[in-house]
Amino acid sequence: MQKLKLGFTLAEVLITLGIIGIIAEITLPSLITNVNNTALSAGWRKEYSILSQAYQMVSSSGSIPYQNYLTGISDIEAQLKTTKICVDSQTEGCWHKPNEWLNYPGNKIAVAQDYRGLVLNDGALVMFLELVYGVGSLSPFESFNNMPLVMYVDVNGFKKPNQLGVDVFTLEMFGDRVLPFGAPLTGYDTDNMYCNKTFNVNSSMNGMSCSDSALLN
Repeated sequence: MQKLKLGFTLAEVLITLGIIGIIAEITLPSLITNVNNTALSAGWRKEYSILSQAYQMVSSSGSIPYQNYLTGISDIEAQLKTTKICVDSQTEGCWHKPNEWLNYPGNKIAVAQDYRGLVLNDGALVMFLELVYGVGSLSPFESFNNMPLVMYVDVNGFKKPNQLGVDVFTLEMFGDRVLPFGAPLTGYDTDNMYCNKTFNVNSSMNGMSCSDSALLN
């Protein structure tokens, strides 16, 4: 009586491994991207909580940060654990230099935004942005149609992608609260223009209003 042979031939094993390799090649990149995006969103929620608490501590003490640019920033900085504070953030290494960070569609941001910034002890970068209006400029802490202070936050520091709406997010600070861009009442409360990969693709502001939706993911 002939014995029954169990197992697979070498050809069958190689074919199976090839199929597994093809499936892995197709699925792994998207899986890795999803894992990374989840981690970055979690990092954004963490930094948002830290910065919100710092701002609320300042405002609850009776100080109104947006009424005085330098004093307001200093008050907020005093509530944070930092490893570095920069007067000129891009020049001194607290923020990305022009063309070294991206908008939401993935195009380089060439605008020089050398304002006060800091590095938190967890490696996150923060830049306080002084808004410019027309031919003149106003500190965001000063009252101009209730315009708030703007903060950029890179949740994983200088690690890539350094991209708005992915690992770089923005906040608006009002009298007693802080809101992510894209939330109601903020300057860019619509995803149609400023969180859009196919429209307004060269704008340095495209990606700012992704900040609210990223908190919910």
